[in-house]
Amino acid sequence: MELRENDVKVLRTLWDAGGTTSVEEIALKTGLADAAVARASLTLSEQGLVKEQTTKTTEVFCTEEGHDYLANGLPERRVATVVHNAGGKLSVNEAVQQAGLPLDFVSIVTGWIARKGWGKIEKTSSGAVLVIPKNPPKDEDEEVLERIGQVSVPIEELPNNLKQAADRLLKRNILASKERIQRKLQITPQGVTVTPPLAPIDEVGNLTSEMLLSGDWKRVRLRAYNVSSPVPTLNPGKYHPYLRFLRMVKRKLVALGFREAVGPLVETA
Repeated sequence: MELRENDVKVLRTLWDAGGTTSVEEIALKTGLADAAVARASLTLSEQGLVKEQTTKTTEVFCTEEGHDYLANGLPERRVATVVHNAGGKLSVNEAVQQAGLPLDFVSIVTGWIARKGWGKIEKTSSGAVLVIPKNPPKDEDEEVLERIGQVSVPIEELPNNLKQAADRLLKRNILASKERIQRKLQITPQGVTVTPPLAPIDEVGNLTSEMLLSGDWKRVRLRAYNVSSPVPTLNPGKYHPYLRFLRMVKRKLVALGFREAVGPLVETA
């Protein structure tokens, strides 16, 4: 069985890690690029020495609004604290203003206070009054917000009650989510039998001018090129926004029946 240097590095790293570890950890310990680890894992998988495990998770993290609420408290908490400190009763508009919130938050705050059972709205001749008899304890929304904090947390790792709280905060745009795919490699029984005594084959990937001049090209072994191997992602350039706009206008004008003209009085952008 012939393995390249990078293939053996990956196998030995898996062996040292107990048989299973993530692709990121392999790249970190071997010093190989992600694309090199991916190529090695593909080769090892084709030879039945390792198998790949893929896990998809949904990570939640605070939005800009969420960071503000993490530092200053949720709107309903800030208003509830103001009302409680004022004796348990306060005009709705006054409570929202004293909490440092715009009046646009009146319906949001009163809705969540009522939904969470923290208080109620009483109609009086002078207007709506918010009644909160006691300072509410910390609820699940606040707990999950503190738990996430400045980092991202897989929602699958949260308890069921906090998962529901995270869903509420996602709908309120206090949290955002992103999917993350974690890839792990695991040594197969066949891979265990060849690790770690197997030595890599000395190969070169590029034929250099020094090899041609010295004659080393006759003694080295050139690495075979695998067209199915992963390669680094290339991000091509983009059109300038104004040029993109001009191209769009041109397409629309041509679609309307206009024709391009060429002459000394016509300039192209």
